[in-house]
Amino acid sequence: MLNLRCLSAGEPVESVRPPRRNRSPRLKTESKRLAWVGCLLAIACHVPAHAQPLAGSLTTFNLPLPHGPSAVDAQGNVYSTTSLMPPATTTPGAAQTQPGGGTCYITLPFSAIAAPCYQVYITKSDGSGNTIFATYLGGASNSNGQAITVDASGNIYVAGAAGSSFPTSANAAIQTDPAPPAANGYANAAFATKLSPDGSKFLYVTFLPASMATVNGITVDPQGNLYIAGATSTTNPPPMHPAVVKLSADGSTVVYTKVLAGSNRDSALSVAADAAGNAYVTGLTGSPDFPVTAGALQSQLAGVQNAFVTKLDPAGNIAYSTYLGGSGRDSGGAVKVDIGGNIYVAGSTTSLNFPTTPGSVEPNALIPAWRTTPEGFVTKITPQGTLGYSTYFPGGMLALGASGDLYVAGGAGPGDLPVTPSAPLPCVPGSADTVGGDYVAHLDGNGAVLGATYLPLKFQSGFGVTASGVPVIVGLLYEGVTQVTFGGPGWTAGSCMTMAALSAATLSSGYTVPWGVYDVPRSRDRSAD
Repeated sequence: MLNLRCLSAGEPVESVRPPRRNRSPRLKTESKRLAWVGCLLAIACHVPAHAQPLAGSLTTFNLPLPHGPSAVDAQGNVYSTTSLMPPATTTPGAAQTQPGGGTCYITLPFSAIAAPCYQVYITKSDGSGNTIFATYLGGASNSNGQAITVDASGNIYVAGAAGSSFPTSANAAIQTDPAPPAANGYANAAFATKLSPDGSKFLYVTFLPASMATVNGITVDPQGNLYIAGATSTTNPPPMHPAVVKLSADGSTVVYTKVLAGSNRDSALSVAADAAGNAYVTGLTGSPDFPVTAGALQSQLAGVQNAFVTKLDPAGNIAYSTYLGGSGRDSGGAVKVDIGGNIYVAGSTTSLNFPTTPGSVEPNALIPAWRTTPEGFVTKITPQGTLGYSTYFPGGMLALGASGDLYVAGGAGPGDLPVTPSAPLPCVPGSADTVGGDYVAHLDGNGAVLGATYLPLKFQSGFGVTASGVPVIVGLLYEGVTQVTFGGPGWTAGSCMTMAALSAATLSSGYTVPWGVYDVPRSRDRSAD
């Protein structure tokens, strides 16, 4: 009878053979044979460890510098812009290391106080929150970065508001302030700029046409053409209308300015672009005569205010335009377009009859007891102008995956989110002063939820997905950057994690999750790509 046992790791072959008194040639040969037998036994007797499912996790890093509207690239780098009063940290070799000077005024109810002029501030951080560069952009008048995006080469694009002394470049499409002068250094015009990937040079800085009074959204196409969405002036009649400006890749030419005018108040809140140079715009309209095209998905205003979705061809002509909404108030806050021409829109709605599709995640509004209306929607419109899918869903920012999938990030309260077993944080965040927080969800090409989790954040300023499919959410103020990993099949988070456990288990050293601290208005989607 042959008795065999497997060698332990590192156990010598001699342990499985009888001892010999000398090292004869026969013994040496036997030892070699036993060595081979030992290898074969180790292979034959090996019992593989049970594969463990991928654990879900939230990893958060601090952003040490001030940040506002943000964008995320495929590597997980974070690009942010804001407006601040000097002094502020800049990095050596940055495009503008010193503020533009000048004295502006802070207006109080009965007086104005002299102060340094606010400057645009632009930063880039890596996925761990380390600062790569930080620069000013501004002159002797107030300026404010309000929207930011980044292209595949790492060039950064910012748009916002600026005053008459804003430093434009020699190749600017519009070098001087097109708006009437403003008192006390106030920003009275819109601008756009392109910054080199290393932050060392502004490749162009230009004012935008006077019809663009408010900047809300920005995107860039693969050719480098820039698209800015916003609204016309609200100070004088007629009422505010959606406006879209397209700039050439070198910033020297305004390709078009398009105003989508109805008889009532309207605004464009987000813009996307495809490789052919078509632009896709969403926002809100209260106009019964808003421009829609023949055969549109919804040809009439259905409530007090509906969302709209408009496609502009490369020359700025309306190729497709539709209302989107029900009998309440609806607003399109984010838009994306995939390589197949499908349009994705997310926004807010109070309509109980918002157009949805059978079999979607939530075809009928499920309203928690603490609220009286739905909260949001996610809609996919096919290239033919029909509904691919449409569902009630907490609205927010959008990012496209690599395979026709969609990521959504925004705010959600109790009962709002269809949390999946893969969620790293399945329970609603909350504290003594607030209940609810942010979330991120992953939908497949048919709108089915692949993953959905709450986040230990209250407000978002930017959102993107890395090339490996990791959602990256940029918090507002001091909430840092959160990277999300959904758990694999067979993993669940179990009971809801406490903030102390979450901070100890998943966060970077020296940083804890803010919790119910900042009560400020939630920002619009002002980032893209």
